[in-house]
Amino acid sequence: MHATLFSLVVSDNPDLVAAWGMEITYTEEPDETDPQQKAILYIGAPNGEGSIATHTSAEAARDRWSMKVPLSLVWDADTWADAHAELDKQSLATRPSNAPCDDKQELDSEET
Repeated sequence: MHATLFSLVVSDNPDLVAAWGMEITYTEEPDETDPQQKAILYIGAPNGEGSIATHTSAEAARDRWSMKVPLSLVWDADTWADAHAELDKQSLATRPSNAPCDDKQELDSEET
């Protein structure tokens, strides 16, 4: 079983998150026709209350909720990976050259 986090953001304002979700699949290469693939979605509300919904996929959730407001699907794992990579670059750029390094991957990347 694999779980991937996602957000549904307002297409005109990607900083505004309308819903958070988790897509659950049972295979490495999911297919929207897979009956075991599911998406669980939390839709926020201005008054602090929200709703939970289930859909057949993250794309199906986006399509359903885009009927009210145009939404875009953002895979949070990609966003977090990009943010983490940027922090790593900044960390390497500001670390003194004689500072100890205990991360093998970091050492390998410095050698190339």
